Amino acid sequence: MSVKRVMIGFSGLMLAVMLSSCQAVFTFSPLASFQRNPATMTAAQQITYAQQALATGDPSTMKAAYDAIKSSTDPEVNLLAGQLAFGASGATDALTQALADVASGGSLPSINTVLQNVDITLATAGAVNIQNASSGGATVTDSQYAIASAAYIVVAAQQAGGFSQLASLTSATQPAYNNLQSAKSLVNNIQSPDLTSTIQSFY
Repeated sequence: MSVKRVMIGFSGLMLAVMLSSCQAVFTFSPLASFQRNPATMTAAQQITYAQQALATGDPSTMKAAYDAIKSSTDPEVNLLAGQLAFGASGATDALTQALADVASGGSLPSINTVLQNVDITLATAGAVNIQNASSGGATVTDSQYAIASAAYIVVAAQQAGGFSQLASLTSATQPAYNNLQSAKSLVNNIQSPDLTSTIQSFY
């Protein structure tokens, strides 16, 4: 595995997030809209609100925006919802770091360490949005697939009693097995062999 290429990929992801946030600040002023309840907005206004919320990086603002658009059937809106859920839950930072640690030769993080600052229920809800976005034809990035699949893997490991138990899951009646299969289906969409290998090392 090329650790350098994986690390460059994660660095590029974080740089892109920071640049988009800076651009958003200078492109529009979201403060006025944040004083409104997104539930009372039109669908178009909710999307604009959600885009602005994502740019702020504020968990509570992103969560409010996510709640407003999470049930949309539009693939692109689902993609945005997934990003909001990852940001609001803490998954973007925590799971990206966990993947980077493994890619650089570190051991698998314990479940408690991964979950310490992550709302994993919200993160897996976002993973569902990413699945819907992908199924609907939206362009999902490798990084988005990676975080979504990692969220499912963490839940599966939690349900199974540890990462070491994932390889023994065989029954579709097991919630952990089904979550692991969801993770694997997302991993299959990742174009980077190095990133794919990193995620597969979790199970």
